[in-house]
Amino acid sequence: MIDRAARAIGRFAYRFRILMVIIGIALFGVVCYTQSLATISYTNDANGDTTVTDVFPEDTLVILVRNDEADGVIEYVKSLTEEGETKDEHILEVQAYYNTLGLEMTPSEIVGAMGMDGLSDGVSQEELSEYIGMVYYLYDTVEKTGESVADMSLVEFISIISGMDGADMSGETMALYDFVVFAGELLSNEQIGGIFSGFIGELGDVLTENLSVMEAGKAQLVGENYSRITLYINYVPESDEIYDFYDRISADLDGLTSEYYLIGNTAMSYELSKTFRSEYVIISIVTAVVIFVIVCLTFRKFSIPVLLVCIIECAIFITMSFEAMIGSSMYFIALIIVQCILMGSMVDYGILMSTYYREVRATKSKEEALPEVMTRSIRAILTSALVMIAVTFILGAAMSGALADILFTLGIGTVAAAVLVIFFLPSLLSLFDRLIMWDWYGAIKRRRAKKHGDESLPAETSDETSAIPEEPGGDIGSD
Repeated sequence: MIDRAARAIGRFAYRFRILMVIIGIALFGVVCYTQSLATISYTNDANGDTTVTDVFPEDTLVILVRNDEADGVIEYVKSLTEEGETKDEHILEVQAYYNTLGLEMTPSEIVGAMGMDGLSDGVSQEELSEYIGMVYYLYDTVEKTGESVADMSLVEFISIISGMDGADMSGETMALYDFVVFAGELLSNEQIGGIFSGFIGELGDVLTENLSVMEAGKAQLVGENYSRITLYINYVPESDEIYDFYDRISADLDGLTSEYYLIGNTAMSYELSKTFRSEYVIISIVTAVVIFVIVCLTFRKFSIPVLLVCIIECAIFITMSFEAMIGSSMYFIALIIVQCILMGSMVDYGILMSTYYREVRATKSKEEALPEVMTRSIRAILTSALVMIAVTFILGAAMSGALADILFTLGIGTVAAAVLVIFFLPSLLSLFDRLIMWDWYGAIKRRRAKKHGDESLPAETSDETSAIPEEPGGDIGSD
């Protein structure tokens, strides 16, 4: 039954070769346009996988900026999050040093932030605030003189504290991190640490316990050269709105800092959306040229690699067009993999059929050759194609996420390539028979030998088709 079907396809391909080629050219033109309408996704979330968004409903944008240029960027971020004309409602939260460990606090706010209001030893919250105000005063004094509190003597400590003279420090502010570090240094001083610890009671233990945590936390927010600002946003992933947001933020940061980096899933997809289309065109051209050269050197013909590359590219375009028609986005890694696999393996179908065509055509006419060519090649093509189609769709149904996208896309591409090779390639081979059978390499050798008067080669025409059976009622290669 397969043989009868193959012969029927061969006879159909010869009889309607012109119509099939016209349909093929029209199809190629249509899918060249429709494939440009396909939506390329760069994250799984944009393709329906909500595994990440179920746990982290907000998207995350991390801005890395040089420490010496961080102040300007911080003011800009504040303008996006604080009430005003520039406030962006899609920014839910900002996490950075300036509003966490570096947040300026009054003494009473420090007490609440450090969880000190429930401490024992008979020290009230008001008294703790006064003692913390003492630390503020001491910090300001030491900062002005440039001395180290760790090396301060008891006399110097008493001299500075006595200078407070009832100063009200309740409204003064100090960064939480600076307070913890400075207080830790104060407690580590052998001469005054014990005295100060006696004032604040269990507060000393709290500060000691939190010092290492604070240092580790700052290291995550402020590095040796760069500071990190994290924005939690709720834009729709890979939407025009979030790309406009990234365009605006990038333009603003360009004017504020000489060097910055945007990091995150959407930042990655934003960068890819700017370059992937053009890079994919380059990938397609390079792949097509490499396949063309390899097949051309193998067959020593230009026509066969041109036809095969066009057919496989058409299969890829059909795959992208199909995704566009059903309203699904195509994962960019899936597209690259389909390009590589179809170009690397599906072209074998065309090579197999083209090889059989040249062999059979050497002894038979075009009308007689196509049915036999299809009979010889149909089993190998169907076996390979059906195995790949079955495997990709079955595994795709069993998998999820990016892997399922890749498998389904590859399965659709394989179906398209197999259909094109079986139903359109025979008509192309028949219609361009003269080019397919012309031995340009042998013709060049014979011309060169004739030019140099080499009598060892037989005197024959440069066209290999002179040895091929003519078509009934016409010249070789005529339609």
